Amino acid sequence: MGRVFAIAFPALLAASLLSACAVSTPVSIASTSGQLPPQAAVQVAPVEEDNSLRATFATALKNALASQTASLGSASNSTAPVIAEFAIAMRDAKTGVADPAESDAAAIAWESRPRNHHIFDNCSVQRLRATLVLLNREDGQVLYRGVGEADACNYSNAQMAELARALVTDAQGTAARP
Repeated sequence: MGRVFAIAFPALLAASLLSACAVSTPVSIASTSGQLPPQAAVQVAPVEEDNSLRATFATALKNALASQTASLGSASNSTAPVIAEFAIAMRDAKTGVADPAESDAAAIAWESRPRNHHIFDNCSVQRLRATLVLLNREDGQVLYRGVGEADACNYSNAQMAELARALVTDAQGTAARP
């Protein structure tokens, strides 16, 4: 019994210490085959400047576009040939998103699978999911549509910036697509 305790106790101690680890998954991207034209000026749709999730992500997206494209049009610039619109949401990662038109009683068509709880999770894991749509101003054609998501316990501005950069990189066609 003493020998079992001597082996089991350190394992239990290690497990409890590891449970303090934060949850963080890499950004995953699913996108169309279109892409942002090289050196295209982009206008990000106007966003109210406040402390909302949308405003925070808009800043990250503008920074990613500015650092990776030739020019970033201002909200009042109506001549940029590309318009960027986006959506951002945060939800409990245990909740999935399914396509009701493609799902039935026999099978669920997941757009975003629910995350399974892991034994070492020490928080309520949140999923940050962003959609970026790039439109041709002239004819309204969708040039690119991408969805990116990642899981974490608490999101930082750096993680939002990583998600925005991943979407912009994918829109430029410089990221490997599955």
